[in-house]
Amino acid sequence: MNSRIVIITEGGAKIGFGHITRCIGLYQAFQEKGRRPEFIINTDKTTRYLLNSKRYKILNWLRERDYLFDLLKGADIVIVDSYLANLSLYKKISSIVKTPVYLDDNKRLSYPRGIVVNGQVYAGGLNYPRSKDVLYYLGAKYIPLRKQFWNFSRKGINKDIKQVLVTFGGKGHLNLMNSIASIVKRRFYCSPIMVGGARKVNVKEIASLMSRADFCISGGGQTTYELARCGIPTIGISLADNQLSNLKAWAKLGFLEFAGRYNEAGLSKKISQELKGLSYKKRIRMSQIGQKAVDGQGARRLVKEILKQAESKNL
Repeated sequence: MNSRIVIITEGGAKIGFGHITRCIGLYQAFQEKGRRPEFIINTDKTTRYLLNSKRYKILNWLRERDYLFDLLKGADIVIVDSYLANLSLYKKISSIVKTPVYLDDNKRLSYPRGIVVNGQVYAGGLNYPRSKDVLYYLGAKYIPLRKQFWNFSRKGINKDIKQVLVTFGGKGHLNLMNSIASIVKRRFYCSPIMVGGARKVNVKEIASLMSRADFCISGGGQTTYELARCGIPTIGISLADNQLSNLKAWAKLGFLEFAGRYNEAGLSKKISQELKGLSYKKRIRMSQIGQKAVDGQGARRLVKEILKQAESKNL
């Protein structure tokens, strides 16, 4: 079956890159199956480095909906990963596409006919409405990661902390990153590696940085799943309200420590306290919990299921 596969998503300097990076994981898993997917992305120039060698079209599809629907003519599988698309757009896609797929993080809508995927660690507790026209794939076993994390092998936890990674997506948090760098220097007498803002790195470099890091201070989006896969003990900071559920769920599971919101009074003090509590034994435990929860195979699992449904008459 030579299906036409389209992935619709969004991302950029203001809202971060998490939607795009997890969709790249799906794109790569389709490629592994010999398929040729294509992106339609509402984005800005800051994401171009992520899209090297990908088939993509940049379009503000929220505004140019009629043009979007024209582009979707003849598509067999359409995947939408968005916090901004409204229900009418999903309904239209459901009506014109054989196999519609919706990536969701928080039961944002009552989705029409199709496949709903929520790879968040807390997804099983959201009590999605059951429908004969909707299939659900829920939980961290379905979180799509980029291929550099599929077969990642953690080297182990160092007893002494020598390398610290600080990573935030998008822009606007340079002051916070600098403040964190000062706290880390005072505590561990080392300069952290900072990724975010003006510094962009490709996925091979970020995977390499994670493999060498003794722990990470991170925002609460898609990066937490890459860190869990790599077994990197983490202190999480919420950079947006939609990250709170993810961070609290990971903290409850024991993979990371949640320091609070980025603009919260006393955040620096809380980070300092969390750093003091990062014992060797605790970091080992955090690493094991993360790797147990995320095995890196989510994109492959999803693509296998999506293709199976596309070839059947279940939807």
